[in-house]
Amino acid sequence: WVAGDFEFSADAASGSSVFDFPLSEDSRTSGHEYGSGYGSGADLGDGLAGDLHGWHILSDDIFPARGPDGYERMYVQGSGLPVLHDAGKCVRAASLFRVLKRLANSPIGPASLLEVQLLTGRKHQIRVQCAARGYPLIGDRRYGGPAFSGMLLHAHSITVPAGNFAGASFQAAVYSSLPAWKGCFAVTADDLPS
Repeated sequence: WVAGDFEFSADAASGSSVFDFPLSEDSRTSGHEYGSGYGSGADLGDGLAGDLHGWHILSDDIFPARGPDGYERMYVQGSGLPVLHDAGKCVRAASLFRVLKRLANSPIGPASLLEVQLLTGRKHQIRVQCAARGYPLIGDRRYGGPAFSGMLLHAHSITVPAGNFAGASFQAAVYSSLPAWKGCFAVTADDLPS
């Protein structure tokens, strides 16, 4: 859950992009073919147009820096934050986002339940990409989210690919669970796409 009525818009911060992403539903759920190129600095702007059942791609250059309290945080390039950073540590972060549910009146005001599929795996990626657009996760004080009894971030599905590790073979597996959140933030199977 993020604070606010999440809207997708380009130029949330300079260096950020939002695109409609032309994947078929089958390729998205079976491990899309686009993921490998994004981590290696592929140009995310080429050919990304169209609609995919409400999915949008968020693409940012992010970097680590120390915040005023001394803790490391990740920042979106061009966010205007007065921090020094090593430009060589700047990396591309890309995610697919879509809004599943909106609440006009929650204990923290408007809120949006997002489904996110990572195309790259960067430190604090979901937290940073949402906060950079003005929609921090509820309970995520490090990135400016409203106080709550815990951070409302949950992996409802994790896919482990088949492979070999330390001489043992593993079958592909999908693990799913619903968060144990209560009240207006409760998530049921009906809230999630099938």
